[in-house]
Amino acid sequence: SGNMVTDFYFKVESKLSPHDVRAFARMGAYESLLFGVGFVWDHYYHGEAVARALDDVGLSGAVAPTLQDLHGPGAEHWEREWRNTEAVASSRTLREKGIVAAWGPHATDTVSPTLWRMIREADSELPFHAHLAQSREEFQSVWSRESCSPLQFLERLGLFEDRTAVLAHGIYLHEDDLSTLAAKPGASLI
Repeated sequence: SGNMVTDFYFKVESKLSPHDVRAFARMGAYESLLFGVGFVWDHYYHGEAVARALDDVGLSGAVAPTLQDLHGPGAEHWEREWRNTEAVASSRTLREKGIVAAWGPHATDTVSPTLWRMIREADSELPFHAHLAQSREEFQSVWSRESCSPLQFLERLGLFEDRTAVLAHGIYLHEDDLSTLAAKPGASLI
């Protein structure tokens, strides 16, 4: 019993080029349009390619280029993805087409406290999208490193103050974490 994220997805994702991501994102965008979806959230590597794919297809969405610096396919490229976030955010052309940026810290076990703080200090007009407590390994890693749950870790860093947060998964959140999250007006668990 391994970790699907690190044992499978990270291996596949490390091989993808911006061209691959743009092609696959186009297909996902077409599928969304076929099902009547008019706006998507996409948190992935090569974020600018994702934004271009949405533009190619005519679909609106929030693009969160993946930021990770501890481990994962984007660990060596987080600075490029930071710039991609800023490029999408500052593009008037994309914004006029309904394509906007969000900060995309991957997860609490793949993003260092330093990078989380940088996101906290960055443009607070941009929401952030992160995977939260998506695996037992993530929970254990954060607990070992910070002596708290992934949600408590983000809360201690002040990530929920004056900022919108879209959090995915939450499979390993405790009941106390769910209550805490429910009290955060700008945070949503999807």
